[in-house]
Amino acid sequence: MSVEDVADPVARFVRRVRLRHLCTALGAMRTGSDAAVSHFMGDLGLGLFHTIDQVGNHHGIAWDDAGLVALVYDCEDDIESAVAMQEAWQRKPEGHWRSAPPRLHYLGERVAGYIGMQKMATAGVWLTREKPDLGPLKDKRLRVLQGYLREAEVALKGDRAAGWEGWRLSLPVWQVALEIDEASQRGDYYEITEAQAEALMPAEWFAKAGDPPPRGGRRMGETITYHNIRLCVQMLAELGIAWPSAVDIARTRGVPPDADRDVGGSEF
Repeated sequence: MSVEDVADPVARFVRRVRLRHLCTALGAMRTGSDAAVSHFMGDLGLGLFHTIDQVGNHHGIAWDDAGLVALVYDCEDDIESAVAMQEAWQRKPEGHWRSAPPRLHYLGERVAGYIGMQKMATAGVWLTREKPDLGPLKDKRLRVLQGYLREAEVALKGDRAAGWEGWRLSLPVWQVALEIDEASQRGDYYEITEAQAEALMPAEWFAKAGDPPPRGGRRMGETITYHNIRLCVQMLAELGIAWPSAVDIARTRGVPPDADRDVGGSEF
């Protein structure tokens, strides 16, 4: 953990947002957009983030050099609160950041407008860099945000107490993810190395002629498609990370054209 991590929870929060997006991108190689949708705009100093999971829970975060505002929509929380949909549309999202310093109010407006949560947010929180108050994050409605303050390894593996399921990435893959995340923060552009690329799409995930059926019925590489690879590459690009060899590696591994698999995407 760096000194900045300890002294500035907002900085750690935003770095974990970035790491979450990176891992969601890598997971998309095998799951496409089925597991989660994630969008990242900006950099560590100024930006917007939005993610939706497979059941419809979503949250968004906007930040700048003063602090951040986060909004959460939890389907279960909405049901437990017995809030009818027509009542939900009467909500006023500014209530989630009304107590924040005035200079953060525009962040609330940005995140609410960006992710279409103007009337749907079930909870929210704000933090400033000068005097961050982490108390509100103990609210169970904000449990999904608690993972952003965990150590990177804990966030990657998942933390049910914080509402984080993890990315179901293999140990070698998330170790490479940490390496890429750290290296890519040193500049505006980072290109995944050959060694990293090989580790992200290892040969053992794919069947060779004469291989016996795998235990459990499927190999890791069976759900990798060119459509999913394109999605992964596009998501990584939002972080300034390029993976130009992704398609070539897939071809080397014997990934068939999407048109031959009826998966809806197209080879590129």
